[in-house]
Amino acid sequence: MIEIIAQVLGYLASVLLGYSLLVTNDIRFRWLNSFGCLCFILYGLFIGAFPIVLTNAILLGINAFALIKIYRTQEKFDIVEFKPDDLLIHKFLSFYKK
Repeated sequence: MIEIIAQVLGYLASVLLGYSLLVTNDIRFRWLNSFGCLCFILYGLFIGAFPIVLTNAILLGINAFALIKIYRTQEKFDIVEFKPDDLLIHKFLSFYKK
């Protein structure tokens, strides 16, 4: 039974890490990658592979640090009033039209 759990964790970790490399959102990447690292840590503990545990613990720490940094520095947006003929609006729309 333990072998099956270990194999499931290993495959799940591989899928999560692989999928995390396909996403374009940094927060989603970090979360998926963190869960993949956590699964690999558990997998490494089940099979007694310390290098797998160590490597993924380091990567999990890097992901945690990056997530903390992201959540602490997220921008706060304000609502700004403007008139339909303001130059800023025309510049904004022409820039993002492309």
